Amino acid sequence: MRVCPAFAGGLSGVCFGTARAGWAVGHQGAGSPAVVERTGDGGLHWSVVATFNTPPGALACAGSSDAWFGFTYGADGTGGAVAGTVDAGRTWRVSVKPAPHGPLFVPEVMPADRTPVGTLGARQSPAGVLEEPVATLAAPGAGAIVDLWRNYGPACANGFGIALSTDGGTTWSGTPGRSPYAPPCGTVALPFLSATAFLLPSLSFPSEDVGFVLGPIAGTATVPKGVAQQVTMALIATSDSGRNWHLLARFPWRPLHLLARDLPRSTPR
Repeated sequence: MRVCPAFAGGLSGVCFGTARAGWAVGHQGAGSPAVVERTGDGGLHWSVVATFNTPPGALACAGSSDAWFGFTYGADGTGGAVAGTVDAGRTWRVSVKPAPHGPLFVPEVMPADRTPVGTLGARQSPAGVLEEPVATLAAPGAGAIVDLWRNYGPACANGFGIALSTDGGTTWSGTPGRSPYAPPCGTVALPFLSATAFLLPSLSFPSEDVGFVLGPIAGTATVPKGVAQQVTMALIATSDSGRNWHLLARFPWRPLHLLARDLPRSTPR
């Protein structure tokens, strides 16, 4: 009998870096901190390795010991942070945008041994990196993590941006952009894509240089939940760690309830 991770409030992500080493993140109830569990036997048994004082977010892992979690924090939910471990959860670091924060608004990790971990500011990051809510993460290899973040809002230049760390989250490089808007609006947008609140992008980085992103194409309006509207998706790729991107393909995307409506219905006999 398999012993599954215990998340009374819901499971938000699972990642296996090897056939035996895996991670899961979830929470115990509405408003409760995120809980991180790890397995070393292919999912037969799980144990809590850390908790976070934020809701659960994006998850990525590599190999048997490396894992990262992306979080949104702050009173208005506009801050982004990445917490990571490279030793199977024994020690952690938290990277935030390079600016001072009050203690109530900084993500904090508490390992299973209850030893608090201080915040490691990403002081060498360009403006905009780790400054927005984390949309998704990818792990090209040991010590390497890619953060795809989003910025959107009624006064913002909608878009996605990426940040790359090759040292476990100590330092980051990114693709900051120029905008007439004041931060946090208008930070970099990946070419061809726009950020929407209802549709998260898909990110894959098989290596530190080569990456792919699938997201809503630029010009697509932010569609409120439940609105029947088709969206065009773009698949873009980079071969130089995100410095340059090119368009590979475009795809139509429709909400599932619209797809179901269009499917032919069988006639009962």
